[in-house]
Amino acid sequence: IAAHATLCFDRYSRHWPPRAEPARLPKIRLCGTFDEYRAALAERGLRLANPACYFAAENLVLLGFDGAAAEADLQAGRERTAQLSASLDRLRAEQARRVRDDEDRFRREGTPAATRTDLKRRRLQAFQQAENDARQALRRADEANRAAFDRAAQRLLTTAAHELFHAYAANYVYPADRGELPRWLDEGMAQVVEHAAWSDAGPRLDPPPAELLRRVRAVRSLKPADDADAFDLRRLLEAPPDEFLLDGAAHAAGARTAAEHRYLAAWSLAQFLLGRGELKAGDALDRYVADRQAAPAERFERFAGRPLKTVEAEWHAWLERL
Repeated sequence: IAAHATLCFDRYSRHWPPRAEPARLPKIRLCGTFDEYRAALAERGLRLANPACYFAAENLVLLGFDGAAAEADLQAGRERTAQLSASLDRLRAEQARRVRDDEDRFRREGTPAATRTDLKRRRLQAFQQAENDARQALRRADEANRAAFDRAAQRLLTTAAHELFHAYAANYVYPADRGELPRWLDEGMAQVVEHAAWSDAGPRLDPPPAELLRRVRAVRSLKPADDADAFDLRRLLEAPPDEFLLDGAAHAAGARTAAEHRYLAAWSLAQFLLGRGELKAGDALDRYVADRQAAPAERFERFAGRPLKTVEAEWHAWLERL
């Protein structure tokens, strides 16, 4: 995790170079089970479905990882591999026994040489096919084990990348004395870096992740009463921090929450503005972050340099083209 944090901070610095040195470095706590993670949240009075959190007051990235479930999956895979390996050993032993039995029978029965050769050939072919099948099954089991581990590790690292962006921005680019990133921008950029591929110049934006696009289209197709207006720009700009917290109870019940919709809207707006070059480091972004007095919509209009409705129309037109 520490090495991953270093990699992430290096990547983020390509887009938003560091401009401050924190008085204390961000801390990372990895919870080895979700029970441990939920207990850590409960200590802070929270019950969330977010798989990780950044607590600015503590300068702490808290990561939840279901290590017990991952270990159970890996153990099941190891047991399957052991069973297949044992089956292969038994197959080889059985082949050796049959060869000995055949030789004894040939001697007893005076089997002609040509018959012995043909029987041995067919027996060997059958063994080689069975051995090849067993080896392939063993290789597939090994590959499945590695894939299961890689998926678990990738989920953890992807989640960590999101929260590490919050920590990087708060410590190295926009510490408290420089202002505070608007919530939509903080969460939107965190999702961009979470899902983007990377080049030397920074996050690559095209094409956007297919799964996020599918979910965006699903939310935008809802009726207004069902929160289709999650993509209302003014609502997004004015959304308070708690609207980005995934309620643990609702998530457990399978409900799609307004917070999930808010995340999608924030990601798509950040992705859209990044593509236009409007979220690059510089004076315009600094003034936007530092402007704590103006209302969210007015503050954003100053930053964008055009009316809210114009930006919203451009954003929605971009969404339609995806």
